[in-house]
Amino acid sequence: MPITYTTTHTFTAATLQDLFLSVDWSSGHYPEKLVVAMQNFKTVISAWDGDKLIGMICAMDDGIMNAYVHYLLVRPEYQGKSRFTSIAAVKILFSHPRRRLPPCRTKRQTQGRALDIPCGSLHSQ
Repeated sequence: MPITYTTTHTFTAATLQDLFLSVDWSSGHYPEKLVVAMQNFKTVISAWDGDKLIGMICAMDDGIMNAYVHYLLVRPEYQGKSRFTSIAAVKILFSHPRRRLPPCRTKRQTQGRALDIPCGSLHSQ
């Protein structure tokens, strides 16, 4: 089954708890708070394999230049094996025309090493 993406802000507590605990995040022990948090984020993009939530990215932004990614989760069994990788999630987030960033470079920490990523590459599909 292909992975689908949604921009819903509505999740069940059990669905969020399952995803967050799958990556050993302690916030998964507070599923009702996560439900409220998802409703309050400006941007939520979730990845689904059928009815299973496999990943999500949640961000707050000013709509023009700055975005803060607060949550970026991918279930362990999908890490490195699906199209919903962290770089793909960032590309999806910044592909919206309102969220285009000016030309720049950014550093991303991955497995103990920094990657230098040109922001322009985040805009292309």
